[in-house]
Formats: sequence, structure tokens, C-alpha cells
Amino acid sequence: MSDKAPATAGSVGYVVLARLPVANATNARGRRTFEFRPWEAPYGEQRPGILFDNPQSTYYYRLPGEVCGGHCHRGDNPGDPDRNPEQILFFLGSARVELEDLWGKTRVVHVEVLAGQPQVLTIPPWVLHTFRVGELGVHFAEVKRNPFSRDPALQDVCSEDEFRQMQHRVASLTPLKRPA
Repeated sequence: MSDKAPATAGSVGYVVLARLPVANATNARGRRTFEFRPWEAPYGEQRPGILFDNPQSTYYYRLPGEVCGGHCHRGDNPGDPDRNPEQILFFLGSARVELEDLWGKTRVVHVEVLAGQPQVLTIPPWVLHTFRVGELGVHFAEVKRNPFSRDPALQDVCSEDEFRQMQHRVASLTPLKRPA
């Protein structure tokens, strides 16, 4: 079926099952990441009549023992509003999620998800989060109201180094009340 052909109600000829392309074939994790962008035509251009305020879903599979994340989100970028807070949907597997806030407080969340019992992890801005994937691997997804942009100016991601710089600035403020 051509992307330009209108779907015909009641016609099984317009039912399509398609494999999602990998998000980034140039690295190992990118080959296990898949983006569903319903507003996008097959070659990346915007489909006519579809606005960019449509959702994008990204599915991830991470291997046993893999470490991922190691970043936080600012939560203040209008080009990436879905990180305030970030919500991660876990479908199957396990991971140890290490969290640290700007005041140095740490917490570990153990994610153990069985088939048919999905869980959601909600992480506020400026919380450093690192996943250590368990022995079965982990399957999870993120849903975004706006499509992910590879343009750094439109992203909300902060590296661990940027987080540590902000943490240092926060520590230098006096007096500072630490949240619960």
C-alpha cells in the first residue's frame, strides 16, 4: 500500500503489518531501539495533513548486564516537554535503577516486571538515573507528545558531567533546604 493511498473502510487489502526500522543502526543499543512515529512517512518526511503534535513511541530492549541512562533531564525545554517528569513504561524483565538528586541523596529502585504486569517509573527533572539491566534483560518504552529530535538545542538531556556541575552549584547555595 502506498503511503499516499487512502485507507478504504471494510477492505482487508489496506491492513498492513510492518516491521519498525531500528533507531540507529550505527551502534549496538540503537539496533535494539525502535521508534514508532505515526506522523512520519516511510522516508522520514512528514505525512501530509499530520501535525507534529502527534505522539512518538520508542521501544527499547537492553541486554542482561548492560548499563544505560547515566543522565538526567532539565524539564524546562519546550521542545521536549515529556521529560517533566520522564515516564518509562516497563513491560518485561528487570533492572536496578540508581537515582541521585541535586542534594546528593541517592535511592535505588528495583524493577522486576513479569509478562502482563507492566509498571511505570516516574522520574522528576534533575534526577540522575542509571539502569543496570538484570539477568533477563529488560523491555521498556517511552511515549512522547513531540517527536524526538536529534538536534541538541531541542533536547532536554543532561550528561552526568552537566548534572555534577549543577549539583556543585546547588551545594554552594546557602542556606538551602533540601526537599524530602
